[in-house]
Amino acid sequence: MAKSPEIIFEDEAILVVDKPPGWLTIPTPDKKGPVLTDYLTGVLSKRGLSVKAHPCHRLDYETSGVVIYAKGKRIQQVIMKQFQEGRVKKKYLAVAEGQLTRPQGELKSYICDRTYGKEPRLAVTRYRIVEKYSKFTLVEVEPATGRTNQIRIHFRQLGYPLVGDRRFGLKRKIAIKFSRTALHAAEISFIHPTTRQPLHFTAPMPEDLKQLIY
Repeated sequence: MAKSPEIIFEDEAILVVDKPPGWLTIPTPDKKGPVLTDYLTGVLSKRGLSVKAHPCHRLDYETSGVVIYAKGKRIQQVIMKQFQEGRVKKKYLAVAEGQLTRPQGELKSYICDRTYGKEPRLAVTRYRIVEKYSKFTLVEVEPATGRTNQIRIHFRQLGYPLVGDRRFGLKRKIAIKFSRTALHAAEISFIHPTTRQPLHFTAPMPEDLKQLIY
């Protein structure tokens, strides 16, 4: 059984959760596993609350880290508007195959985003190297746009796919064995939907990533 999620913050309007790898944000027809949305709604129900937990964005099944949930659809719509307007800031930690040469950079390309249909849309990803190792590089990544899978696609296009990425990784044999895509949503900043106060949350690096790089 996958590790249980941790509620980092909660008030009358929102939940901020550290999602472990191996959890779905919402049910999907092609994957089986525990569903974070159902888990959180169950937590609220056990407290006698009728309100449901609504995800304001998603993380992939294999990706760990911080996720925002709204208590009710009205709050969800307010936060999702911040995402649509680019006012939510996110930072990820990723482990890329090989040694990147440039200490920092900006990746741009047009990629298909299923959220907007088949038309390719501009995706922008900024990164900086945190530390180099013999076979891989730990990078901090900041997506300036919110296209589906853009971090994984951009590092694949750069020639340094993320460790463990079986969908967008290069078709080559490597010595690094890892059970999932090495991607962690480490930080998120946004405006509280009712108090209008700026909020910032972090999720610590999970144990499997620590074991990989240390």
